Amino acid sequence: MQPAIKNILAFLFIALLAYFSLFHQLGKLSLRNWDEASYALNAWEMLETGEYINLYQFGKADFYNTKPPFAIWCMALSMKAGGIHETALRLPAAFFGFLSVCWVFVFCLFYLKNYWAGVWSACILMTSKGFVAEHAARTGDTDAILAFFILFYLTIFYAFIIKQKARYIWLCAAGMVLACLTKGIAGLQGLPALAVLAAVFSQWKSLLNSKHFYAAILVFIFIVGGYYLWRELKAPDFLSYVIKFEIGGRLHRQEYLNPESRGFFFYLQEFYYSQRWWPWIFLLVLWPIALIVAHKNKSSMQWWYLVLAFCGLYLAAGISSTKNFWYDVPLYPLLALVTGYCVSVLFQLNHAIRYVFMLLFAATFIYSYANIVNRNLSQPDDLKYKSFFSSIRQKDSSALTIVNADFIFPINFYQKLDAYRGFTSYLKHPDDYFVPGEKIIVFKEEREADMKRKYSLKLLMADEEAKLFAVVSILNDSTFHKTDNTPR
Repeated sequence: MQPAIKNILAFLFIALLAYFSLFHQLGKLSLRNWDEASYALNAWEMLETGEYINLYQFGKADFYNTKPPFAIWCMALSMKAGGIHETALRLPAAFFGFLSVCWVFVFCLFYLKNYWAGVWSACILMTSKGFVAEHAARTGDTDAILAFFILFYLTIFYAFIIKQKARYIWLCAAGMVLACLTKGIAGLQGLPALAVLAAVFSQWKSLLNSKHFYAAILVFIFIVGGYYLWRELKAPDFLSYVIKFEIGGRLHRQEYLNPESRGFFFYLQEFYYSQRWWPWIFLLVLWPIALIVAHKNKSSMQWWYLVLAFCGLYLAAGISSTKNFWYDVPLYPLLALVTGYCVSVLFQLNHAIRYVFMLLFAATFIYSYANIVNRNLSQPDDLKYKSFFSSIRQKDSSALTIVNADFIFPINFYQKLDAYRGFTSYLKHPDDYFVPGEKIIVFKEEREADMKRKYSLKLLMADEEAKLFAVVSILNDSTFHKTDNTPR
């Protein structure tokens, strides 16, 4: 078989498998609390206002989300092209997750000159639970997009080392610019890895003697720094929030996110204890074995490059004071690359033991892929926002009031979506006034308890804590006051 046909068939095979891992049933679940739903509101208001620099939420400048808007641009474009729904919101993250899977294959094929390393790396990445998961490649968040750009600039630097072409400096800089426009300072977490790689492979002299290196730095400062200054001009005091939450959140532990201190090896522990890289974590034992084999085959330089890239990236994540489980998402493409490369090296052994490695890898992949596809198909809508609204609107098109007293952004999104689809719906705080006959929705037992203290309610529909009531009568003469329709 001709190499070109072989490569195309491998790519199509990877793309087909990745579809069921990354895209299938993408819009099935309700929007996740906090970030995903908050980004959805940002993207929707971006379409409504036509404002593409400053982010808005509830009609006001949003200082909750201080990140640059590349991911929001992608979500807004997807929603404009495909409509307002969960799949459109999540499509950019899934697409960039897919690009990461494709890029590890392309990088191995054309730069490492190792076809099988590309195939194995792609298979590992598309079955890495921490990557194909919530707050990663299957929800409307920024982390899978960030992961692609970090992967891109860490791997394209290898092309610069090998070929010493100025265009790779510019491609590396472009990856860093887009990483920072996706998630701010987090886009720079690959810098320690680049510094280590440049030192180990004796590239600092080449870089410091290149006018393109300095020009790329200036372009980076102009674009990324220019964005932050522009947003400060449009929303005064924005930079103080950036310093406090975005930069400060990396240098100082944010206790509302991390009540307990988390050590340097937190993410490695999560690979095992939370099964975020299960069962691939057991293949880490192959890394040193592959180094020995690669050294004998005079290909250890590639092994060292990939391992040092991963270690440098982990260093930045490990020393960060604030650690959330999803901050490990950029690690998985590098993990997949190193492990896939090691598997390909061991498969080249002219010994019966290579068949043991083949069997081990095949069993691990089949197990992992089946688990992820099964989860995508069978996972219930645990938060109920989407499914409960859908169930009600199949039977009832009358006016509804959603009771909300919390920062639960999905409730705001689904109330707005309900109105967008032509129904009548409102948001109220429990302290607002409700009239007999009014139909109300609660999604938490606490809100149900709030209402039952003041009203007699008739249950019309229920799905666990999500319930639809009709207000029958007022139980007492409590003093009511009006509030705005934003959660407290």
